[in-house]
Formats: sequence, structure tokens, C-alpha cells
Amino acid sequence: MKVDELIIQNDGKLVSTEELADLLGVTTRTIANLIKARKIPVVKVGNRNRFNPTRVVKTLEIIEIK
Repeated sequence: MKVDELIIQNDGKLVSTEELADLLGVTTRTIANLIKARKIPVVKVGNRNRFNPTRVVKTLEIIEIK
């Protein structure tokens, strides 16, 4: 299944670090590095990070284009 298909199935809900890493096919450490470098948008819910997969993919596409 492609990332775009998974995002459509997600229906705009926020996902956890683990879910995002699985969705993108990377490790949670990679997600942590992207957060630290401020390369992906993150929403803090309490002390936890949550992500809108659609926004993350669009942000990464913009970075890739540059």
C-alpha cells in the first residue's frame, strides 16, 4: 500500500510517532531527528507528539523539491 492510500484511509486524524514512522517506512529515531531539525510539523498533546500525516508528507515533498 502506498503512502497516499494510507493517508486517505487515515481521514485526517492525528497519529503517533510510531504510526507515522510505520506509515513512512522509517524508524522512530528518524522521526525524532526530523522533529529536532524542525523539518516536519508536530502537534503536542500533553507531553506526546502527534502528527497529521497529510501535512507531514506535503512538507517532506516541499523539502525534496528544494
